[in-house]
Amino acid sequence: MPFSDMPFPDVLLRGISNESDIFDGQVLAQVFQFNPPKEPREDNHNECSINWKDEDCAIDLILHERKVSGQIKYSGGVAILSKEEIDKLRTRRFASVRLDYERRAIEGNDFHGNILLHKDTTEAVRRLISGVIAYDCVMEVIPPRQIAPQP
Repeated sequence: MPFSDMPFPDVLLRGISNESDIFDGQVLAQVFQFNPPKEPREDNHNECSINWKDEDCAIDLILHERKVSGQIKYSGGVAILSKEEIDKLRTRRFASVRLDYERRAIEGNDFHGNILLHKDTTEAVRRLISGVIAYDCVMEVIPPRQIAPQP
């Protein structure tokens, strides 16, 4: 059964690394990069890490995430995406057999998942899909909050 046939909340979240990843209020396509997984996948997909918004605290989890250096990891804030719009994108000919999503909890983050893109997708189509996600699927951007530095 494809991952997207499983029940999911209506909203997913993507951390935005830098304020420069937003232009005139619009999240840029570069936020939605699909990277090879650390461990090979049987389904041959690359991953774009997200959180599922099962609860409001999923947003805070992203906003408080830190790099190894102690700096805030997502200084650009959080993109709020519509699963319904992702599903519409998945019906388009260029994305239908390439795009999926999953829930894949990781240590310390039960909300974690991935938007998935088949690794054999051409660079041109990958850029197209990333752009459509940024333009059509992002509903809102939550700016970073002032968070006290870690001691």
